[in-house]
Amino acid sequence: MNNTTPRWVPKHSEDITKLFENSKSLEYEFRILSWKFSTHINLDLINFYEFQQLIEDSRKCFTLSEEFQLNLRNQITSSASKKLQRSPYKILLQTKAHILAENLNRKHYQLIFTINKIIKSMLDYDQQTENLLDAALLLCSLLNESIEFTLKHEKKSYGAKICSNTFPTLLLQQKKVDIGIILQLLSKRRSEQCCVTLISSLLTACKLELTPGDAESDSSSVEVLRTLTSHLTPPSDKDAHQHVIGIDSNDPDNIRFFDNLVHELSEKDGKLKKEDRLSIRDELLENVILEEENFIANIIAKCYKLCPNSFESTSATPDFQKWINRGTRSLWTQIGGTLDHVILWWSDAPLACRPPIYAKQLRDWLILLQPDDAPEPIFSTLRGLGETLTMHVTTTMWDTQFRLALVSSSLSNADTVNLKRSFSELVLDAVGTSTGTLWCDLLNTLTNLCNSCDQNGTIPNQLPIVEQIPILHRLDHSIHCMRLWALSKAKHFCSEWNMDMFFKVAHNDIGNCLDNLHYLRVPELVPADPLEVLIEVCVKLRAKLVSEIKANIFKLKTTCAECIEILSTTCQTYTLATLSLCFPPAKVWQSDTIHEVPGDYVDFFMKQIYLPILEATRDAEILSLTLKIICEALLDHIYSKKVKFSKSGALNLLKDFDGVSKWITECKAVSPEHLDKLAKHEVLRMCEGVGRILLRKPDEAVPILQSPKYKKRDEDADPEEKAKLPPEMFVPNQKRWLELRAKNRRSFKCFCACNDVVEK
Repeated sequence: MNNTTPRWVPKHSEDITKLFENSKSLEYEFRILSWKFSTHINLDLINFYEFQQLIEDSRKCFTLSEEFQLNLRNQITSSASKKLQRSPYKILLQTKAHILAENLNRKHYQLIFTINKIIKSMLDYDQQTENLLDAALLLCSLLNESIEFTLKHEKKSYGAKICSNTFPTLLLQQKKVDIGIILQLLSKRRSEQCCVTLISSLLTACKLELTPGDAESDSSSVEVLRTLTSHLTPPSDKDAHQHVIGIDSNDPDNIRFFDNLVHELSEKDGKLKKEDRLSIRDELLENVILEEENFIANIIAKCYKLCPNSFESTSATPDFQKWINRGTRSLWTQIGGTLDHVILWWSDAPLACRPPIYAKQLRDWLILLQPDDAPEPIFSTLRGLGETLTMHVTTTMWDTQFRLALVSSSLSNADTVNLKRSFSELVLDAVGTSTGTLWCDLLNTLTNLCNSCDQNGTIPNQLPIVEQIPILHRLDHSIHCMRLWALSKAKHFCSEWNMDMFFKVAHNDIGNCLDNLHYLRVPELVPADPLEVLIEVCVKLRAKLVSEIKANIFKLKTTCAECIEILSTTCQTYTLATLSLCFPPAKVWQSDTIHEVPGDYVDFFMKQIYLPILEATRDAEILSLTLKIICEALLDHIYSKKVKFSKSGALNLLKDFDGVSKWITECKAVSPEHLDKLAKHEVLRMCEGVGRILLRKPDEAVPILQSPKYKKRDEDADPEEKAKLPPEMFVPNQKRWLELRAKNRRSFKCFCACNDVVEK
């Protein structure tokens, strides 16, 4: 230092100046390295020599950065001399050192962040190669070395200084890329390949169960997946030969899913014994597990060689078996979460694009798997796949069937049958309506899905309650809608007096739905652990849905009685309306002509009203009820019109009443077991009693009048005792019918001397 330099300038100013210059140069080098990592690395074809040179430059920069940052922090520290501490040069020196340290630290973190992103991109790359994996592990080693120094000297995270603090990841302290993270990233990409391998092995095992003739048939692999339920587990001897259903020839050629595995079957494979097929199947599945374990072991060996700092530093020699088990478990967990996407969406012929019944059959087979059917990792994966497919199957099947059930009323019968054949599993017959059969099929599907969720007992932790809740919700909604549909259709068919369709809805459709719901099993679950809040909420929600379902089933059971009430009301109205059109006028009943046969109106309104009921149902109670309503409506019509009957008219009316019984006897639609009961019904005796009452004179007293309080006792009496009673005993309020007897027009009145009137 020359004589012109001020005394307050420190003697080591040249070293400090050089430190500042080197820090700025290193800051520029960090920017260059970040740019090279972002743009110069080709993951498809990596230049390993240039990549290693880039790693060496980065390691050198990290080492210099650690040294320069330490020296800059020393310059920032306060001096023991107060005079020197207050000097302008010291203040300027501390300010500049602080700015350079912050800038250098920021670039240091930016490069760490860039390397971290590059590592994840390389480990998660689709086309994974050995060179790419080695390069990623070398970067992991570099990253862990830099982070170790940072964790030693930095007690707080400077991530917010890298970029905007609105990016939450930068606010966190950087962590080392340990062996667990490496296995997790590699398992994520490996799981997709393993899913394909697993499906290929399952289809190969399925191939062993087919005969050569079956394998030569034109069959897509989606159809093979459809038959996987009967082919993966060896069938019984009588079912040893299973057939694959061929696809439609109009399907596009690209709708294929591992078809080559099915068409490669040779005659020699078809002659294998069942024991040989079992051993080959187990060997195929065991090879899948062994292959994945070897993959994990190879990764761990590479990590120990190229990136030893990714293991725990507490032990000199890492526990390789522990990490192999952990990596294998993580891999199969990834496979379990990916397998459903591969089968449903990511394959050449996604199962989700096929009819819903295919996915349902695959799901039903997976739910029925036993631990002996597959090794443990594959068994747990397939069971998890079955539970995952439950939501897809529930949504697609219910959407299809429920939508079709709602719109089928406006479709023709042929169109409805063609549509429901695409997914229906039931043997559909003609006992119910077409729409009612769809409702029955819908409830049958939901019932089976719900029952399959409760096969493993009543412990909540062992049941797929989360998947069962949507099923119960849809089942509750479907029962409610089916009940409303049945009531609406019952009113509609009654208004049209279409008894055939009415009884198909009221008896067959509702009865078939109740038969399917009879098999619904929803046992009460064991109370969940209070600490498991989610499971406890699901258990309570399930219990609530089950109670609502039981209430709706009870309402559905009473719907049939409601339909019969609708029939009773409509029958009475329809009978009165028909009689108002066909009942003879009043002058016919006041004439003196006696008819030898019943009136034509009897045959007309019986065929119009009662014959459709006889042809539609064989229920004795309903036949008796409707006959009683028809005859009572006839009597109400007669009384409401206040028709006056002469003696001949009363005889003709009595003959018409006998004509009702004769019509029932001669009707071929009446079954023999009901003939005697209907022909001798009480209401016909009451009609006969009305006719006999009308034969009496208006002022003539009717003997043995029946008191109303004895009516119920007569109804409970034996039929033989009722047959001995006179018909008038079956007529309540007999006096009112005497008012309808017309007075004798030939009678004349004379006055006696005593002013009494005598009628002759």
